[in-house]
Amino acid sequence: MNWDDIIQKNKIFYKKNETTPFNGKVFGSKSGIMKYGIKSGIWENFYKTNITESIGLYVDGKKNEIWKYFYQTGNLQSKIYYLNNLRNGLAEFFWDNGLIQTQGYYSDGKRIGKWKSYDNVGSLKSIINYKSGLRDGVSESFWENGKIKVRSSYVNGILHGRWDSYDKNGNLHSSSICNEGTCKKMSN
Repeated sequence: MNWDDIIQKNKIFYKKNETTPFNGKVFGSKSGIMKYGIKSGIWENFYKTNITESIGLYVDGKKNEIWKYFYQTGNLQSKIYYLNNLRNGLAEFFWDNGLIQTQGYYSDGKRIGKWKSYDNVGSLKSIINYKSGLRDGVSESFWENGKIKVRSSYVNGILHGRWDSYDKNGNLHSSSICNEGTCKKMSN
């Protein structure tokens, strides 16, 4: 059955003009198997150019295990683990040249722990700590030369504690003390 001939009602897929949930193989811009109108097994989505856009596993209509997403060039864009349709586990995002762009973990769809971001030549751009999807703890960003640019502290997504900025040589430029998002510059 061509994907263009499928419609969705209340999270169940049907062949157009039919009332029985669709069972069988689907092809076209989306390709996979449906059981009782629910996506099941490996599914692949395609760009209009027929290049794979994403591929991954559905269990009872929910994304599970590793899903891979691709640029229109065909290069890998991201690898993300899912559990019951929520991002859960390692997530890696890539530049079109294949280098890591961002890497970190999810739990129940929310960012947790240390997330690292890199520029398109592989230099570290930032390290941000998360708790339940919110910035929590020390966050750092870096100049192109690898020197610290900004170091700040968060609690439950709100600036709290020191906020320091540095020049390109790594020398302290300015400091502020933040209390629940309100910051006051410290005198040098």
